[in-house]
Amino acid sequence: MITFDDLRDGWSKWGTKDPYWSTVTLPRFMLNQLDREEYYKTPETTEFGTLFVPMLEQNGIGFPDGVGFDFGCGCGRNTFFLAERMRWVIGYDISPGHLREAERWMVETDARNVIFIQGEEESLFPSMFRECYDLVFSVLVLQHIPPDISMRYIREFTQLLSPGGVGFFHIPVEGYQESQDPALSLFSVPQGSVEAEIERGGCQVIEIRRNERTSGPDMVAGFFLFVKEERT
Repeated sequence: MITFDDLRDGWSKWGTKDPYWSTVTLPRFMLNQLDREEYYKTPETTEFGTLFVPMLEQNGIGFPDGVGFDFGCGCGRNTFFLAERMRWVIGYDISPGHLREAERWMVETDARNVIFIQGEEESLFPSMFRECYDLVFSVLVLQHIPPDISMRYIREFTQLLSPGGVGFFHIPVEGYQESQDPALSLFSVPQGSVEAEIERGGCQVIEIRRNERTSGPDMVAGFFLFVKEERT
């Protein structure tokens, strides 16, 4: 059984060994051939640009412009893209090595509306405040977390959102891929269970898109877009 401590230890090792490649597993992002500027442009052509933004537009939802929360931010690949569109963005990760790289890029690019926080506990609370975020975002993260823990995070995502706030995350909904490295195993949660958890958190599921390319072989990924219901 993989625990939170296993995940934290495993990703902390990758944060030292090969922080960029471990978040986008393409050979050109290995440390020995890394182009950091290219790495930080990848959201344009990956899940951010080809799924998240179009899903917002096609559902008539404006891009949130307040405070964003990037869960499992790694080296900040998506965090800085969010920061170009939002007032503030908090990047959250359990790996100090990945966060060092994110903060390094923050300094080099003079990004003044980004804050990075290292997660120390299995729960996001009490480190984070409830109902304070206009966007909760997470891609290529929950797939590495066992279902008993990932479902807790999904529940907490709904608690982070302010009324009217937007949530978007990716999680496999079919398949399983085991790795000798616990941090790199891939897990799935049935789509219906994910939907039910979102709705229990007072949110409305707006759209779910499935594909077979984002996670591992023989796995089906789900991209969930949802909105926190307004108070009446």
